[in-house]
Amino acid sequence: MCILSEDTYGVDFLRGVVDRLVKEGFVSPVQLVEGGHSNGMAGNVCNTKVNRILRAAIPEGTCDRVVVAIDADGHDPAAKEQEFIEKHVPTELRGSVCVLAFEQEAEEWITVSMGKGVAPGGLKPSEYLRQHERYEKRKLPEYAYELNLDSLRDLRSFRKLLGCLERGRRRSL
Repeated sequence: MCILSEDTYGVDFLRGVVDRLVKEGFVSPVQLVEGGHSNGMAGNVCNTKVNRILRAAIPEGTCDRVVVAIDADGHDPAAKEQEFIEKHVPTELRGSVCVLAFEQEAEEWITVSMGKGVAPGGLKPSEYLRQHERYEKRKLPEYAYELNLDSLRDLRSFRKLLGCLERGRRRSL
């Protein structure tokens, strides 16, 4: 399984979360392929490079499944996922690609884990963390090991990741 993220530090963050999910028994073991792509999509989900990355990773056997994490930035996450699929995922690869959209951005998992909600004080989670926790974006991967995973169970994006991981495991059997 490969992970793509529009967030520069998102791949390492999600790798850490997946590692914890496996170690803590939330999901069955998943083999993650080293590497991953992030800044190929950063700031621009509508990027032709994504299509090339997916076409290269899956047919060449690098990955049997790809999880793509994107930010919905306050828009409907399901609509953002569908839009991404329609614009960037080749029809023949759609069964191998799982898109998950954070309601705002990946940092919402941190603020929810802290009991602050998805948009504390009406701020983007990263902005809240910068103002209150001296957060720096480059430290995002470190937070994967500090999350309260049980507090994330109600988040659509977290449940979507769990579903992506389980589908990937069943596919490899």
